[in-house]
Amino acid sequence: AIAVTLAAEVTDARVIAIDLSPAALDVARYNAARHSVADRVTFWNGDLLTPLLNASALLTNLSRDADITICANLPYGTTAEWQALSPSITNYEPRIAIDGGEDGLDPYRRFLNQLTVLLSRQPQHLTVYFEIDPRRETALTALVQQVLPTWRTTIHHDLAGHARILAM
Repeated sequence: AIAVTLAAEVTDARVIAIDLSPAALDVARYNAARHSVADRVTFWNGDLLTPLLNASALLTNLSRDADITICANLPYGTTAEWQALSPSITNYEPRIAIDGGEDGLDPYRRFLNQLTVLLSRQPQHLTVYFEIDPRRETALTALVQQVLPTWRTTIHHDLAGHARILAM
């Protein structure tokens, strides 16, 4: 949904949608066609930034002045929260889409480590947006500062006033 919406709203953008779930990518392909943006969205199956890191030709062909924006909706629930969910959720949502490990930050740790590799290969204009659980705002901000100490973070709030997006 994020990739298709970005392609629909930012009409000059080229979008790469990466997901671990082939089924999720099938739904996204269908939606991209339905919203007439399929020609500007490339779909890659893989874990976090791994497909992008493996696409050395793409990275080589990017201009050093290219603006790259990464939007990520990573699993941010804790394992305990996953285990406490009702079967009406756990029977339909895959665990990997919700369970972010003991503290809910495991996918963010892996993403940030992959991001440092990407930056070492192609240090252009890069912005990252994470959807976050408001309860993890402080811990996630500290994690970003630990891994990328020169990066500034900004928190954006949802309509209810809760921290919802971490921009960096």
